[in-house]
Amino acid sequence: MKKIYFLLFTLIATSLTFGQASDLYFSMYGEGSSNNKFLEIYNGTGAPVDLSGYSLSSCSNGCNVVNEFDFPDTLTFAPGTMLANNDVYVIAHPSADATILAMADVTFTFLSNGDDAFALTLAGATASTYTIIDMLGDLAVVDGSGWEVAGVSNATVDHTLTRKSSICDPNPTELGSFGTDASDSEWIVGPQDSGWAELGMHTGCVSDPVLTIVSPADAAIIASGTTNVDITIDVQNFDVDELPSNGGTGDGHIHWTLNGGSTTMKYDTDPISIPVVDGQSYTVFMQLVDNSHTPIVPAVNATVTFSVALPCDLQVGTITTTCDAITGGSTDTYTTTIDFTGGNTSTYTIDTEGNGTVGGDNPSSVASGTITITGVVENTNFVVTFTGDPGNSGCNFTRNINSPDCDPELVLPLYDGFTYGNGSNLSDAPNWENVSVSTDEILITSGNLSYSGLAASSGNKASFDGGGSDTAIMFAPITTGTVYASFIMRVTDLTSVSDVDGGYFAFLGNFDGRLWVVPSGATQYQVGLGYNTNSADIINADTHDLDDEVFVVMSYETTTGLMNAWINPSSTDFEGSAPAVSITIMDGGPVSSINQFALRQDSTTETGFMDVDELRLGTTWAQVTPLTLSTASYDIDGLNVYPNPVTSGFVNITSKSNEAIKVAVFDILGKQVINNTVNNNRLNVSTLNTGVYIMKLSQNGNTITKKLVVR
Repeated sequence: MKKIYFLLFTLIATSLTFGQASDLYFSMYGEGSSNNKFLEIYNGTGAPVDLSGYSLSSCSNGCNVVNEFDFPDTLTFAPGTMLANNDVYVIAHPSADATILAMADVTFTFLSNGDDAFALTLAGATASTYTIIDMLGDLAVVDGSGWEVAGVSNATVDHTLTRKSSICDPNPTELGSFGTDASDSEWIVGPQDSGWAELGMHTGCVSDPVLTIVSPADAAIIASGTTNVDITIDVQNFDVDELPSNGGTGDGHIHWTLNGGSTTMKYDTDPISIPVVDGQSYTVFMQLVDNSHTPIVPAVNATVTFSVALPCDLQVGTITTTCDAITGGSTDTYTTTIDFTGGNTSTYTIDTEGNGTVGGDNPSSVASGTITITGVVENTNFVVTFTGDPGNSGCNFTRNINSPDCDPELVLPLYDGFTYGNGSNLSDAPNWENVSVSTDEILITSGNLSYSGLAASSGNKASFDGGGSDTAIMFAPITTGTVYASFIMRVTDLTSVSDVDGGYFAFLGNFDGRLWVVPSGATQYQVGLGYNTNSADIINADTHDLDDEVFVVMSYETTTGLMNAWINPSSTDFEGSAPAVSITIMDGGPVSSINQFALRQDSTTETGFMDVDELRLGTTWAQVTPLTLSTASYDIDGLNVYPNPVTSGFVNITSKSNEAIKVAVFDILGKQVINNTVNNNRLNVSTLNTGVYIMKLSQNGNTITKKLVVR
């Protein structure tokens, strides 16, 4: 239905002899790379045809029952959809290349993957009654591979099929049009992503001679290192044979030239192998001649021009993106490093679409090294293009760079064993930031705390005293239910504390649920709970000595404002249901959400010297009270999920272990949308719509939950 070709078709028609087809039929089929899929229907009946009388029927990976479609009438046409005589109707995948879409009359997502039978049928078909007009494939169950066409194995996969122009009628027989070799097949088999220039302009039912160069495609660029290129041809309505003097009985033969050189005689339709070298272009001209070496009238010829690429020595390897800082709501930057080899072989241009500054090792002068791209604004994805000098390099390739998540919104449950460098500031650790800033930072110190029955400690600990910065870890807001926090604490010195009410040293939310250390003499203290700024609202009766390692669980219920605390609970209750509370109180002005946990340095007269370790945050008691050697640990060593946000349809999931990772993905309503096991570090998420999801990852009995953003 592409009338732009009417004049061209008219000119062709003046030199060709046509018959009339008995009905519509498929004239081209493409199963290309990515979503470059299409079907073309040709009308050579001699009159316009209303397509509403027809439909496409299909089977996915073979039909369930022989001679029965899984999807009868899978695509129908509206009344009045007219297809003119000698015109075509193109059906393309909606995500196909722009060249294909420019010729498309309609888009349709569920085109063939190479093993899906398609038929042109009469409209109104049902699973048991239908009339097949033209057939592609077999209705029987298949094994996931394609069908052989013209002697080419799996030709319906990763190929373009073009109906021979000599074909006049459709073929309703399963595999009937495919044939056994190039001569008896109704189709010409072309390479993947070929034939796009001919899409939308089929010429059918031609009785005059036709010569077609099937491959390579015109203007094709052959990979460097290729030493020979086969010129594959198809001839119809003309018998190519030896000269009569040599016993031939055909209509004539072929004359062909390479780059305008001397003429070579060809007496068959076998492929021609042409020696080629990198960086050179080639033009092959062919024409049909009679037995006296005279071109037939009207002339029938074909030309193809192709080139062989120069080699590309430059190879890029590992690409790493790293946040320069993680500062919550602030705009951060990130750095990309790209390892390369094969440099110092050409002058290379590196284009980053204006993002960042290119530095590091220069592949134009260094054989191998690392390219750096610094100062890229977070959440900016871009494409880096590598181009060599056209005179001596065939390099012209791209790599996608996806921003790391420099402003992460963590999802509960979370675990932090403070595995950071001794002497470093807690605010410099990933996911931690100061919510009030002072020169006195909370520090990381060596060693860790432990509690009998609790999962073994790791890393170091956080240490602080007096007044200074308050440092918090942020997470996705919890708006319904309860937030739990557990940690081991140790008070080591109360000498400077003069306020008899002590001070609060930890809190949930925006200073909502607060945990207090209340002095009880010079060497003992009690733990209090509250929301009052001046003193604890309720104090546990138990006293603790300096240097005791005390395990505390605190919680805040977002709907009612109920706050609970458990002081040194028994390990017999770990991972089960919460036992009786040690202290409890109701917030008179409950908050609607909790999104952070913070360690607090109140003042030198209120906060003593103390350590905190083994922080766990969750929404259930069990999540924050894992038993020693339990399978309910909530940490996977070395886990890395990237890119996140994901735009490519794949997310990489790695850890320090080689064991498989089980992945369950849930949408924001809690519906499970993916349940898979990752063995090759790549999870296919191409089926997910744009949005935010929750990933539950399990490996070696350990489980962790992360947010996944799909763009």
